[in-house]
Amino acid sequence: MKLYNLKKAFPLFLLCILVFPVSAQVKLKPEQMKEDLRYLKDRLQLLHPGLYRYNDSLKYEEHFQQLNRDFEKETDFKDFFTGMAPMITDIKDLHTSFDFPKNKYGKNPKVFPLIVRRFGDRFFVHLNGSSDTTIIRTSEIVRINQEPVIDIYRNLQTLYGTDNGNETSKEYYAEKAFASYYLRYYGMPDSVSVSYRLPANDTVFVRKIAMETNKILLKTLSERYKNALRKNFDFVILDSLNKVARLDISSFTLKGKYFDLTQSRFKKELRKRFVAIEKTGIKHLIIDLRGNGGGYIPNISRLMKYISPEPFKLIDTMMFRRKAFNKLFPFYTIGPPIVASFLFRKLDSRHRYLVNRNPKKHKPYKENHFDGKLYFLMDGGSYSATTFTLGLAYDMNLGTFIGTRPGGANWGSFAGEWDNFKLPNSRIKIHMPLYKIVHAQPKGRIKGFFIEPDYYVGYGFNDFLKREDTVLKFTVNMIRASNL
Repeated sequence: MKLYNLKKAFPLFLLCILVFPVSAQVKLKPEQMKEDLRYLKDRLQLLHPGLYRYNDSLKYEEHFQQLNRDFEKETDFKDFFTGMAPMITDIKDLHTSFDFPKNKYGKNPKVFPLIVRRFGDRFFVHLNGSSDTTIIRTSEIVRINQEPVIDIYRNLQTLYGTDNGNETSKEYYAEKAFASYYLRYYGMPDSVSVSYRLPANDTVFVRKIAMETNKILLKTLSERYKNALRKNFDFVILDSLNKVARLDISSFTLKGKYFDLTQSRFKKELRKRFVAIEKTGIKHLIIDLRGNGGGYIPNISRLMKYISPEPFKLIDTMMFRRKAFNKLFPFYTIGPPIVASFLFRKLDSRHRYLVNRNPKKHKPYKENHFDGKLYFLMDGGSYSATTFTLGLAYDMNLGTFIGTRPGGANWGSFAGEWDNFKLPNSRIKIHMPLYKIVHAQPKGRIKGFFIEPDYYVGYGFNDFLKREDTVLKFTVNMIRASNL
């Protein structure tokens, strides 16, 4: 086509896009969906280090065949996206996940702007990040687009699996990540209709509120609720008389600005806090790991060196599927494949193992080491590197554990390195772990599948109304009582 003709054709092309949005017309054909399902299943079977750790291979195959029968007609992307979820969620591993294509909703997708809290089958506004301020905090959300919120909550739970079907973790993410999972399940409307009741009022009001981008949502929340958002490494003295303080570690990931591959910033910030802990003479340290979804594994040892009284190991065993070798150690890197060939032994036809027999252990720091009493706060969002940390601390009998069951399995996890790929037709993104990592816990103090707290403490409705932290309040009161 000549340039002149292209210029003439462009306005018509633009009109077609505006009147008939391309994305709205996309439907997947049965053969395309079946190809995607087969591709996904084959890749999982080839590379996933624990595909059948928590489920039965025959049942998984039956579910796969059922999905093939379900998609016999042309289907919208959204219906295929939610419909193929069991191929991931049946694995029952939170590290194995899926997401919509990057360009599906653009660079700045919009999410549901109300942060909710659940009590039984009822849902209340915890924080309002919407431009509409009429829906005040503690209002009860009854329906969204005429659908009961409890039904939405259950729908969102179909989008992710949790370690061995951990119900505490399942409930945690559907509530705490309600805004982002709503986008994944229901798409991205410009606005939604919200039916709600104001506090101490039985009248049901209906408002249409706009969806917001994450950037705008976080900005609004930080301006509107000054002390509601957590800050990683927040250190607060809670009781100067009894020398009680809280160190809030909301993530095991913290990078500096320029090529901080080893996360030296995490190390520096952590050291600052333990210098402050020693300087202020803290005797009771509460380490808050609630909602900490994990991060960089070496940061576990960086924390443990400040609180462990003895040398320790992190990892007992590592394993990967032999077909994943070239993905983990590309041939063009030369050195790593050679070293890995010696370290990871071929103990059977399908796997390579590394058993950590190295006598060298991580040694505790001498400077700024904390020798007082420790208290660990945890919940269903305490996952991955956080579960790793909690399990090691529990095995070493380092302190008291308070809250609810954490999200991750105590034995270890499927993590470390990842295979991120797209399905050939739908372009759905898949996030798959490549390593099986078994935690080193030589004392074997934890007998169950999950770490269980010494004190189960939930979040009460009355404390929600008063904006009090139930778990932290319980812990501080327990410490004060022990000092009487």
